[in-house]
Amino acid sequence: MAYSQAERAFELTVEYAKQREAFGQKIGNFQAIRHKFAAMATKLEAAKQLTYSTAWRFQQGDYAVREATMAKLFATQIACEVADECIQIHGGYGYTREFKVERAYRDLRLHRIGAGTDEIMLEVIGRSYGF
Repeated sequence: MAYSQAERAFELTVEYAKQREAFGQKIGNFQAIRHKFAAMATKLEAAKQLTYSTAWRFQQGDYAVREATMAKLFATQIACEVADECIQIHGGYGYTREFKVERAYRDLRLHRIGAGTDEIMLEVIGRSYGF
């Protein structure tokens, strides 16, 4: 869920950057904004691949608790980072309820609390190594 919600916020922000103008050009034309999109896309792909890999292992009958915990931790943290960058790109508009990234930002933060906090995920992963 976290990955797909973050991906939607990313897509909405790409659309926004193609329309919003500042200093006489679309904000998506600024190198700094393009670099933000490149970094976000890379992080989202890594979260997606870790999640898919873990799901595949589970489907194959592997009891991949460590990997599932890692996937949950990583995907939710990345999703929050992406949502934060989306808000930043939207500027003040991103903080208003008129733009859907505001809701994504709030909703995504809950994923790092619900079904196990980041700290619990870290504890599960750490203990899986026999500590």
